Amino acid sequence: MLTGNSIEGAIEDIGAAEEILLEVVREEFLLTALPEITHRVRTQLPVGDPRRSRLEAMQLAAARGGRPKLDRDVVISAIRAANLNSLTRLARLRSFRNILLTSTALLFIIAGLIALVLGPTGALSLCFSGFRPEASDVCPSGSYPSPADAAIVESAGILGAALTVVAGLRHMRGSVLPFALPLATSLLKLATGAIAAVTGLLLMIGGFVPGLGGLDSSAQIIAWAILFGCSQQLFTRLVDQRAQILLQEGFESTSEDILGELSTVIDQRLEGVGARVSQGVGDVVVHAMERSLRGPELTALNGGLSMTILNLDHTLVGSYPEEAILSPGKEYIIRVHCVTPARGVRGWEKISVPGRVADMAQLRLVPESEEFVFEPRCREVNLPTTDGHAVADFEFRTPSGLGRCPMWVTVYQYSRLVHVLRMTVLLAVEV
Repeated sequence: MLTGNSIEGAIEDIGAAEEILLEVVREEFLLTALPEITHRVRTQLPVGDPRRSRLEAMQLAAARGGRPKLDRDVVISAIRAANLNSLTRLARLRSFRNILLTSTALLFIIAGLIALVLGPTGALSLCFSGFRPEASDVCPSGSYPSPADAAIVESAGILGAALTVVAGLRHMRGSVLPFALPLATSLLKLATGAIAAVTGLLLMIGGFVPGLGGLDSSAQIIAWAILFGCSQQLFTRLVDQRAQILLQEGFESTSEDILGELSTVIDQRLEGVGARVSQGVGDVVVHAMERSLRGPELTALNGGLSMTILNLDHTLVGSYPEEAILSPGKEYIIRVHCVTPARGVRGWEKISVPGRVADMAQLRLVPESEEFVFEPRCREVNLPTTDGHAVADFEFRTPSGLGRCPMWVTVYQYSRLVHVLRMTVLLAVEV
């Protein structure tokens, strides 16, 4: 896997077999496979490459219709160059991946030597002196140096690096290439995080950063180690960018002259079809616009509406259609009743809405007046169309003046007005 000989050898054998097949297949098959071959060549050879240019010219002639003359040597030469360029790209990916793995292994070896050799022997101390002179030393594992101090710091650094790896997953995309380059960069981040944690704490102990030379607790040491582990992203960011460049490497663009000619050919092919298609599309668009302007079909409804005015304690003050006497500057409740079927008695006004048959009708009730402000401004109720009942309450406050004030409730269905229920109130001195 490290050398990549098996993978590259298999790809090379497949390319050789493909070239042999292109030499012996019939011309009809070659003409059918020409668009796919051209696409592969475009992804591997840059614009201006003579082999790519000749193949694109052949594809353009095929797109114009008829039976163009195919040059097998041109096709085989282009596909051979594309396969060779693909192998070269894989070799660069493998080499870069191996460099990352080797660097990661060396960093982990260095981290292991620090944790297993320098830390336990006391050659490397990661303890801090407190800010107060009488304070004892503070180490990652407690108040006294421990052989596990370096391992604790490195583990915290790996934890911080792991957080950056997880955060970077949202920008990572899968790859069909055989070498796990994103995994190699992630392992490098973990190793770099361990080394960065130890190095950062040593710089703090040595007074490299003024004002950060003393920590008071083991928790602070571990927190700084996690922070230094996260900071490895400053060093490995360039490695991430290089890996993305290698993964996205390819030549997808097409020369402008070929694009122009292909566009002309496509326009000529579509010109005869355009008139027939445009008529059909136009009919569909007109039909859709008509439906949008009409809105949804209303739900058939035959029922009754009633309106009552209540005090805040829900005692009755007045009801439709009689005139209600209200006190100025006082709060009331207007209650709207909706029922099905219609009730042929006094106090109920019939409402009839033609439309499609459905089990439920959605109504929007909006009380309005020139003198009152209702809260809420509107309510939506679902009223069964066969045998149902719905109630909506609105609070309002009467003004301080006297006189008659009209009020009404408008009923909407799908934003279309279907009924208006009117009532008059008289503002008089409190009775």
